[in-house]
Amino acid sequence: MVLSGNLVYDVRSTSAVFPDNYSGGVTVHNLVLENNIFYTPETGVIVYAFYVDGLKMCNNTFWKSNWLGIAVGPSVTRLEAYNNITMCIDYSFMGGTYRSAQQTWDYNLVGFANRGLAVQPHDVLNADPKFRKIPGATDNTAAHVYRDVTPADFELMAGSSAIGKGMSGGSVPAVDFYGRPRTTPCDMGAIGYRSEAVRPTGPMVQFSGKRVSLRSIVFAKQARAYAPFRADIYDLYGQKTDGISGNGCFLFRRADGGVQRMIVVP
Repeated sequence: MVLSGNLVYDVRSTSAVFPDNYSGGVTVHNLVLENNIFYTPETGVIVYAFYVDGLKMCNNTFWKSNWLGIAVGPSVTRLEAYNNITMCIDYSFMGGTYRSAQQTWDYNLVGFANRGLAVQPHDVLNADPKFRKIPGATDNTAAHVYRDVTPADFELMAGSSAIGKGMSGGSVPAVDFYGRPRTTPCDMGAIGYRSEAVRPTGPMVQFSGKRVSLRSIVFAKQARAYAPFRADIYDLYGQKTDGISGNGCFLFRRADGGVQRMIVVP
């Protein structure tokens, strides 16, 4: 499954993305997050990752939550994460163990460190990426916590330490959130830096090889699932739903079994 080019905001629960299996055992395979913007100041954590085999996170903006950016738990293998802007990468909260042979982090802008993962050789440590509107990690004043945002609020301003500090090539997406070709050296985050305010629309979201052109997918306020791959949709308690969940949690089971479990918590 590939989640690409989405703006996720106004989430008022535990987390925005929750790939996991509470009963133990790896049931999420080959999940890709790229060119997404997650802004969830009212959640505790932006993204939980545990019991996942094959997780790639490239050029996402995970900014920000009440506490943690990415929380890594047990049984995470074949993880690659490059060019992300995130508050932190945490291995302590969910009891994860960093294993360099299975988990690769580098070229990420991290707001604050010392959460169970050392700052990697090409990481940038900076609590303020210099977004156009969204403040740094330490600014949680009520006036600077927003429930309505646009992609333009996350554009990098001149002088940002994320500009030109990313990895190029490899798993890095060739275009940014707006669909513009990425420059070399690559910028960190979902939106590549431009001095001019050119904001095309129409980023792509891809589910299992099927591409649908949308401005964004927003999980906000009332939880409603969007499943173009015709998955069966279940709520947190395993009850099949029509795509609306009162408890704000969804379980996706794709018919071919490629992705068996994913919970999105709006």
